[in-house]
Amino acid sequence: TTDDPEATLFECSLGDESVDEAWRKFWYNLSVIPPGSYGCYSWEACVEQTGSTGYNVAMKVEPHDTSGNNCEDLTCLADGCSAAYGYPTDDWKVKVCDPDIDITLTICPSSSFTYDDESGETSLSSSEIAVIFILALLVCIAI
Repeated sequence: TTDDPEATLFECSLGDESVDEAWRKFWYNLSVIPPGSYGCYSWEACVEQTGSTGYNVAMKVEPHDTSGNNCEDLTCLADGCSAAYGYPTDDWKVKVCDPDIDITLTICPSSSFTYDDESGETSLSSSEIAVIFILALLVCIAI
């Protein structure tokens, strides 16, 4: 257990078709909003305000079919990553897929996860413990 509030988050929601069939989509994002942020409009301003980064571990979300909508891979390998929400109203970072999408969510220690900008390849060290979830159907339920 830790008292450290830093947390890279994978957030998701399944739209409610009873409201409108067009809203029945799988909405998702990554977030590194520094804890305690309010009224700041950039990740840097929130870090300055809070003294926190909001990041603690690398994450990658990979939809298995990225056709249509705004359904695409998200990768966050370090604090302040551009693929993740960095401040509370950073709403353009939300992605959307068809509701029956299969995804892979990879969570691993940032120190052993590398990303090559030129090739776009990722690699994991042999000593790393990675948690990989392959979901046939992901349903997030808000209670």
